[in-house]
Amino acid sequence: MLCGARRVELLWVVAGLWGAVCGTASGVGLSTLSVVCPVCDHAFETLVYDGQDTRGGVTRDLFARALGPQSIYYLISTCPKCYFSGYLDDFQSKGRVDAALRNKILKSPKLRPATAISTTMKPDEIPAATRYALAAQVFDWRNCSEEARAWVYLRWAWVVREDGSYLPPTSALMMAMREIEPRLPAAQAGVNQGDRELEAVNLLTADWMEGSFDAALDPYVRLVLALVLRRHGENEQSGHLLGGLKGIVLAEPLPGAIAKMEASIAEERRLLFAAREHFELAVSRHEVRPENEGAAKYLLGELYRRTGDPEHARTWYEAALGDSKLDGQLRNWAQQQRAGLAIANAVGGSR
Repeated sequence: MLCGARRVELLWVVAGLWGAVCGTASGVGLSTLSVVCPVCDHAFETLVYDGQDTRGGVTRDLFARALGPQSIYYLISTCPKCYFSGYLDDFQSKGRVDAALRNKILKSPKLRPATAISTTMKPDEIPAATRYALAAQVFDWRNCSEEARAWVYLRWAWVVREDGSYLPPTSALMMAMREIEPRLPAAQAGVNQGDRELEAVNLLTADWMEGSFDAALDPYVRLVLALVLRRHGENEQSGHLLGGLKGIVLAEPLPGAIAKMEASIAEERRLLFAAREHFELAVSRHEVRPENEGAAKYLLGELYRRTGDPEHARTWYEAALGDSKLDGQLRNWAQQQRAGLAIANAVGGSR
């Protein structure tokens, strides 16, 4: 078995679909498929995400967000009997897994899901984060490539991000949204929705810092900005905004939701560290195809930036920019991120 080889290679397609980045949906939907577990022979139905939807925009670390169901929630399937987990390819490959792996899964040390799983559960009743955690363990026991493991951790991080990007629509929060809405930049054809959201955050942050909003709504404007940044995985900025709410009394259920968001930020950071480590090994061992190396180096720059290491981030951005095969949009982003790091360093050095 090749650790979902087709799926791993398809993941790099996101870096090259910049016609789709502007927002398209093609044949999108969910369907059920009967599969047989290659470990315990248990037959069950899994959910398959059909088509492609990038209308929600692509983040700088290549998470292509849909407007409907998110594809990342349906890429990993889990056998509800023995908990073997992987991409659909891993359940459709010919033959069963080898005896050594079967022993690890069924006997010792045995797969142990983070949440309870029963054989009567439907595929979407098993939390996506639980399925990714099991897949990461299986990929480790199978000695899958570093690239395959890196993608599992990165996609797991995206699931944690998506799960943690939620605030209940309280009346005060909705009032803040109504004040914010007229200030949003107009949608433009051919512009990545993700870039538009980041542009909006920059404009709104400038207005907010100038005191342009009703003072009574200040905490809620702060929360909206933190939420958008959280959706993009810009967790240092999001966390800073959330930290500024300490000591401010907010009515439930907001405090509980904020605590969950902060916990998700910490968990995503842990997973990004793991993804970073595996991607770096994949590049150093030349596991990544030559045409994808530039994208991999750019992604390493993003992962280092997002885990608080600007020096290594700058090194990887420059390595990506030195690759003649780097996609034009990724080249633009690498230049922007490198410039942003230089400004942050200059500002920090002047204090």
